[in-house]
Order: sequence, then structure tokens, then C-alpha cells
Amino acid sequence: MLLNNNVSIEATGALPNRKKAGSKNPRYTADFVTIRSKKINLIGVVIIKLLFQNKVVCLKIAMAFLIVIISVLMAYPQVKAVYTSVTRGRLIPIYSVETDEKKIAVTINAAAKKFEIDPILDALDEYDAKSTFFICGMFIDKYPEDVKKILARGHELGNHGNTHADQTKLDAAGNKREIADLHNKVYSLTGIHMNLFRAPYGWYNNTVVNAAMEEKYFTIQWDVDSHDWMGKGTDHVINQVLNNQKLRNGSIILFHIDAVDTLETLPHILQQLDERGYSFVKVSDLIYTDNFTVDFEGRQRQN
Repeated sequence: MLLNNNVSIEATGALPNRKKAGSKNPRYTADFVTIRSKKINLIGVVIIKLLFQNKVVCLKIAMAFLIVIISVLMAYPQVKAVYTSVTRGRLIPIYSVETDEKKIAVTINAAAKKFEIDPILDALDEYDAKSTFFICGMFIDKYPEDVKKILARGHELGNHGNTHADQTKLDAAGNKREIADLHNKVYSLTGIHMNLFRAPYGWYNNTVVNAAMEEKYFTIQWDVDSHDWMGKGTDHVINQVLNNQKLRNGSIILFHIDAVDTLETLPHILQQLDERGYSFVKVSDLIYTDNFTVDFEGRQRQN
């Protein structure tokens, strides 16, 4: 499936001066335009003369119009995605990215909040880690200043659905509404258009993924789950990440902002991964946005 939002805008040059041989004393004349018919409305003639006599004004008007068109086209992030149909035609989100660079994405789901966000942001800062926070409507409704703080610290926001509903139970319209409602909240607060979507609970089907694409979003999962949400303790979370067989270049790691083990383990995990030579980037700086495929494991590859 390919979403291509390329738009071609063509501008034509001035009309050539085609003065008919033998014509005498034209009624009205402007650059490149000769008006011979007495039936042409005088007001139209005056406007044409003014425009052609003031080429600078014409150019400014044309440039302003072009700038408006380009601004509208660039207001939303462009999504150009090719998904490989596998497992009986199922659409697969991006779980990880094939790359030779030693970089990974630390992602944090924020549906609710039990703790202060500053310790998490401080830990990320210590290791120069930029993260993607997938937020829900309830989070931005209750903690708008934390949303602003996330952005101010250099991180990015992703869409985690407005009400954190099981979107596999919704039709296409319901899925689009969940995504669009949160999108509008974030834009109203921050002026930012998001383009990364993570389905609540990680549950998705073709309807969910396709609705996200139609709303100009990439659907993002993860290949390394920290299990911080299970409450099994810090040792379990640390082992689950650092000794995970799937951990590699291009991995996407899942954490939760409201899990107590996240606060306790994130600094240690970042330290260990930093010592292994990994850098921590936002999802938008990890994925390919054009001309790619996603295999049956959710591994994104450049074509």
C-alpha cells in the first residue's frame, strides 16, 4: 500500500506578443495582450492593464499564493509507506528497523501518571537520550504542562489514542476518531502535528493500521518489552532489556511512565546500553519514511 502525497505545481510563463499583421490602432494595449473587441468590459480592461503594468505587484501576489499552497501541503508530516502483506494479508506495524548504525529508540507510553516526570527526563538527559512519548488524551488533559516539558527537553510525542480504547473493536471511522481527537488536542496545545501512532495495549488489526495510515501516521510497536508494567521487580526489568535476544541495532524498547520499575531501572539500563556503544534516538530519527517494506517480524527495511 502506498500513500503518496507528492503534489506538482506548474507555473506558465507570460503570453507571447502576437500582434496580428495589418492591425491598426488597437483599442487597448497591455504587455503581451492586445484587446480589440469593443465589447470587452472596461473594468476588466483596466484591471488587466494595471496588472501587466505592475509586474512587481503581480510577482508578489503569485509568490504569496505559492507560499500559502506550500505551507498547507507541509502542515502535516508526509507518510509514504509500503507494507509487505504477510500472514494472509495482514498489515504489520514497525517493530524495529534494519540499520548498520548502533542506535535504538527508547519509547515511553504515557496513558496515566503516578510519579513525577522529571526523574525520567533527567535520566534521559544524563545519557543524551532522546525519547518518544506515546501519550493518551487523559494524559494531556490532566498534565498539559508535562506535555510541554517533554517537548522542551528535546523529546517527541506520539499518538496513543484519545481514550486508550481497544481499537481492534472499532470500525474505520472509530479508529480515525480516536487518532484525530488526540491529534487535535496536541496541536491545540503545542502547535505540533504528530505522525507516530501506537495502538493502545499494542493490539491492532488491518483496520487499525490502515486507519492510522489514512490519518498520515506510521504505526509503531516494539521488539523489546521491558515488562516494567508487570510489577515483577527491577531485576526482571533489567534482565528483560539487557539480555533480550532481540536487542540489536534499530531496536525499539517499550517502557511506561506510570510503572514504578521504570524509575528504578531506566538509569541503569541506559548506562549499560551506552557502554555497549548504543545511541538513543527518537523513533522519527530511526524509521524510514519512504520506500520501505516491513517483514513478517515487523522489521522495517529500506527498499
